[in-house]
Amino acid sequence: MPDQPQTTITGKLALLPNPCTSEPCLPGMAYALDAGNKVYFLTRGERWSDRPIVAEGSVLALDARLTVAGHIAQRWDIRGESFLTLEIASMATEK
Repeated sequence: MPDQPQTTITGKLALLPNPCTSEPCLPGMAYALDAGNKVYFLTRGERWSDRPIVAEGSVLALDARLTVAGHIAQRWDIRGESFLTLEIASMATEK
């Protein structure tokens, strides 16, 4: 994503069912940023994770307010439904 500009988004940390991107569908959970009007699955190395999110040295609780800077991508699951990912470049908690 070298030519894509970074975007900064603020929202609440959520743990949601991951999009189905393989056949058979592999169920699981993934961390996301709920920005109110849109949800962004948080990724590192273009992979989402269900491992705890750490910012500023602390493990974040669900619903923590978070500001994430990174690159947004629109992707599609195996049913053709779109979802958004946000590749994390940096993040900070809202105080």
